[in-house]
Amino acid sequence: MKITISSESNVGRIRTNNEDLGLVQNTLVCDTPVKSRFDLDVEAPVIAAIADGMGGLDDGEIASMMVIDSLRDWLETLASDADSEQIIASLNRWILVTNDKIISACPTRGMGSTLVGLVFTRNAVMGFNIGDSRLYRFREGWLRQISADHSQRNLTGDLSVPSNLIYNCFGAVKNTFADYFDITSNIKDGDTFLICSDGLSDLLLDDDIENLLNKGATTADLIEAANKAGGKDNITVGLITIYY
Repeated sequence: MKITISSESNVGRIRTNNEDLGLVQNTLVCDTPVKSRFDLDVEAPVIAAIADGMGGLDDGEIASMMVIDSLRDWLETLASDADSEQIIASLNRWILVTNDKIISACPTRGMGSTLVGLVFTRNAVMGFNIGDSRLYRFREGWLRQISADHSQRNLTGDLSVPSNLIYNCFGAVKNTFADYFDITSNIKDGDTFLICSDGLSDLLLDDDIENLLNKGATTADLIEAANKAGGKDNITVGLITIYY
């Protein structure tokens, strides 16, 4: 299996600081786009992830950096042949430790961060999600959301609830958990996975994103579209394409 990953982050048109942070393997994604290619037959485990910080002032930036830095360290502990159960068990332990660190760092400030990503080993492909950043699959012209938003709106089905009210994240809650998506046996040649912060998904409908991807949109194109739609939040996007 070969993997190409493109990831990019943008402050948007309203915010003055970028609380999003991405990760492609060992490289942070913030102001500079990242494009990488990996071959799982010879490489170590591969990861692509996005953290969306919350908390105001600099708190969101601190939380997302703590999450991504810790995730980068975690990847170094993961065996290249880890299976799905081993990945989940390892990530669950990591989540507990990382959440405690963030809470301990600033117990009164309520800073937090979401996280979404994909990790690849020789034996497994695992998606994971904490909060309302999203994981999609784009296959044969169709876009499908794989993750479920950990938001009050999604939980209640009440569209009048603000979309940014979430009940699960790092830092702001004690019992942080992840949803896992084992897609090891459901990958086709040419599949593209999209990970994004809500700066993209809140501004563009899924149909809009699908239309753009069908036109060959890059991460830069998706960010430009979100900015044209208002750019009210930081926007971070990752596109991960699989080849055999």
